Amino acid sequence: MNPQRLLAGLGCLIVLIAPFVLDRELLGGVGVLLVLIAVLLLRSGIPPIAALVVGYQWLQVSAAVLYANARGQSLEQLYPLGDVVAATWLGLSGLTVATLVAGVLLARLSPSVGSLRESLLRLSMPRVLQTYVLLAIVVISVERVVGVAGQLSQLVQAVGAARWAALFLLVATALVQRRGGVLAGAMVLLEVVIGFSGFFAGFALPMLIAMLAFMAVFGFLRPYQRAGAVLLALAMLAMGVIWQGVKNEYRQEVSGGTGEQVITVGLGERYALLGRMAGETVGDDIDRSIEKFALRLAYVENFGLVIRRVPAELPYRDGELLGAALAHILMPRVLFADKPPLPSDSELTSLYTANIYIMYMTGTSISLGYMTELYIDFGHWGVALAGLLLAAILVGVHAGFQRASPDPAIALALTCATLMSVRLFETALPKLLGGVLSVFVVQLVLIVVLRNWLVPFLQGASASPLRFAARRG
Repeated sequence: MNPQRLLAGLGCLIVLIAPFVLDRELLGGVGVLLVLIAVLLLRSGIPPIAALVVGYQWLQVSAAVLYANARGQSLEQLYPLGDVVAATWLGLSGLTVATLVAGVLLARLSPSVGSLRESLLRLSMPRVLQTYVLLAIVVISVERVVGVAGQLSQLVQAVGAARWAALFLLVATALVQRRGGVLAGAMVLLEVVIGFSGFFAGFALPMLIAMLAFMAVFGFLRPYQRAGAVLLALAMLAMGVIWQGVKNEYRQEVSGGTGEQVITVGLGERYALLGRMAGETVGDDIDRSIEKFALRLAYVENFGLVIRRVPAELPYRDGELLGAALAHILMPRVLFADKPPLPSDSELTSLYTANIYIMYMTGTSISLGYMTELYIDFGHWGVALAGLLLAAILVGVHAGFQRASPDPAIALALTCATLMSVRLFETALPKLLGGVLSVFVVQLVLIVVLRNWLVPFLQGASASPLRFAARRG
């Protein structure tokens, strides 16, 4: 079935069910927004990353009310401490603004699906594979040496985005050309295995990239390829449920009992530990894992606590948080070595939720999310601003790569890889702006510098990178 019709049908079903549950109006709003996302962002030619970003955040905003009403509870009964109903309404409102604005503007910018297919048909599968393997080796090596945290973290992420762009091209090329599918699938599986070796859920990213490739060329797929997309979606869901059931215990084990973001056990032991825990979860605790998955996916509880306190107990910040985020990204640490670090996400969350225990949680940082932070700055207008900001990022990145890249497939791959960093509702404002900007600028510079060589090389008509560099010199 067409993904657009599937999601639109699901949204209509939610609207039809809404009158029979406790949170009638709220669940109706959830369904209406899903229909809008399907109709406006899943249209042919629009980058599928737009639907993924807004759709995933829709899921994070809606998961709590969907889960509560499925259990016969109201949202207030599930989360009695904060105004989670208002938080959900505001989250849906902000995402509605993003959907409407991005949907209209992206439709005007996007090239035809036919040009994308022609571009992918011209690519050389061996050259795309070589590019992906080379980038994967380079990025993994850099991450091992530099790490994924610290002063160079944004640069590492920027370079890493090229790896995911290459993986997108590899999968999309295999699907359109209908050859090399086993090899492309093996590369995705290898990335999933590598992702499971870390502290976080790194396995999800290559699966999402592969799903985006399926969505980008869905209209050209044969039935067996569409079945593969369904299996991939089911595998992501199953792995997400299992991961939520084991991650806390797993992180305690691999960190040596500290819960910090460090790994103290060997690779083989990590995989054995994951296998054992996953087996125990599937055998004994799958219902509990599904509940944990739903509640972890939901990200409106802290927003609800903030609404109870702002502005009743704490005043609006009148743009202070947004100003600090902008100042931070406009002062790169390479040029401003003495630039002070931003306050901890957990500190801000602890202050505005009145939950001091967040400060003492190990192994992770708890953020409020960009929309909540803009609410703290400007109230309800801040939520609308958050929607406009998200739409501007989606449209701006796509427009920039379209203008800079000589090839629509490469532009789409870079767009999808760059915008993966904005898919989470809990992303803090400085990380939302700084993260996507750093990745975008680095990729833009690379595509401008390499544009005269990259497309011919990927099409099998150009020399190697070393011969090209020598010729330019």
